[in-house]
Amino acid sequence: MVKDKGFKLSISLSLVVAILIHLAVLLFVKKNGINLSGFSLNSNHSLKSFRLDEIKLIPKDEVEKFRKVGVQNGIKREFYHPDPMKDSHSPLPGSSLDFEKLRPQLPKNLPAPSATAPLKTQKPINNQSIQLKTPTNTAEESSSHFYFNPKKEKKILPSREQDLLKQEAYKNISTSSSNAVANRLSNFEIRYERPEGVSEDQLNSDEKAYYAFFKRSYASYLSKLYATYEKIKIDRPGLDRDLLDKHLLIGKIDYDENGNIVTVKILKSSQSDDIHYFFEETLKQLNLPNPPKSFVKSKKTFSTYYQIQIN
Repeated sequence: MVKDKGFKLSISLSLVVAILIHLAVLLFVKKNGINLSGFSLNSNHSLKSFRLDEIKLIPKDEVEKFRKVGVQNGIKREFYHPDPMKDSHSPLPGSSLDFEKLRPQLPKNLPAPSATAPLKTQKPINNQSIQLKTPTNTAEESSSHFYFNPKKEKKILPSREQDLLKQEAYKNISTSSSNAVANRLSNFEIRYERPEGVSEDQLNSDEKAYYAFFKRSYASYLSKLYATYEKIKIDRPGLDRDLLDKHLLIGKIDYDENGNIVTVKILKSSQSDDIHYFFEETLKQLNLPNPPKSFVKSKKTFSTYYQIQIN
């Protein structure tokens, strides 16, 4: 019985001591306001402060500090997310970009490119350089019309338009390989005196309208050059020898309104009498029936210039 009482007494004492210790701990915690479960035990705070209807939202201006990068007094740059509604540099989906702003701008102090300056060699592409040049008006290309003024020009210059007419003349005329003129004639030209009282626009339109007349004139001129040589080569045996030299001759024929020859003039001749005679005899055969109306509009006569070049 004594042992049982002693054991019970010891248990009772341990329980009392444990209760006292717990009470002491609780009093200490309550006195210092320590939060042991995530909730403050301070008397000034209660569970009512955590109800949803009493949550306080952060003001909008404070939120902007977190969302904008580089804004003064901003807080977290790493949390930047661009706002397309407020960021003018970020276009909305589906909107078009202004590519004009993306084009590189030249320095203001550079001179403006000249419209007539030739382009320089560009950068090589596939190990090949491309040379680009603007077309230049050479002296030969300046005579790309059907008219000639001997006071301004010493000779009749070649023309791309006239080359087409000469090609047609060569196609329609056959000649013998023994014809010295055919072998030595390097060029032959026809130009007309610009008619008075006719506008530039009408002259251009007339050139197209009378293309058949111009082609017929070239064919007649070339055939008469070949035929005249065959006719006089027996009477003038020195002609073949002189054809081996270089010659440039220009003649002028005045026609009446019907295209009949009125006068023949040699404006530029050769030192060879045989060449001079050959050229003059050729011009005497060059009647031009049915001339263009613009040629005889202001007066009843018109003039045509003929040239041969031998080398």
